[in-house]
Amino acid sequence: MNWNDYEAAWKRQEPPVGATADVASLKETFETKRRKLAATLLMRDLAESVAGLFVAGVYARVWWQIGKNGWPIALAIALLLGVTAFFVKERVRAHRQRLGPETPILAKLTADITELQHQRILLRSIWKWYLAPIAAAMTIFGITLLKVATQTI
Repeated sequence: MNWNDYEAAWKRQEPPVGATADVASLKETFETKRRKLAATLLMRDLAESVAGLFVAGVYARVWWQIGKNGWPIALAIALLLGVTAFFVKERVRAHRQRLGPETPILAKLTADITELQHQRILLRSIWKWYLAPIAAAMTIFGITLLKVATQTI
């Protein structure tokens, strides 16, 4: 192959996608996906917060019925409220980092990449901040109920 063959092969190839891309369509698609991600994270944070408060309320009611022998349930409630507080903190963090509609698309793209990296870090450490405290709360609750049940029999 000589230089002319290389040049001819180079000129025959398709132009890169970015060269013929419809920028308005890309922006609209990006905005749709960005809003969907934000809505999904909002729903997750709200659902987890409400569930945490509900379960903490159920634990508190059981503790109230058991009386002072059920004091370890307070630790379980504290663990559940800690996980709930984490989701509230996530919602506050997301609200503070929200970008306005006039923000350039490059800044929005950078913010979304940063948010996805943050979510990846959370998923990688889910045992530490989510599953372990909930498992500990359930264990404390169960053991306390067993102890109280065996004392009354």
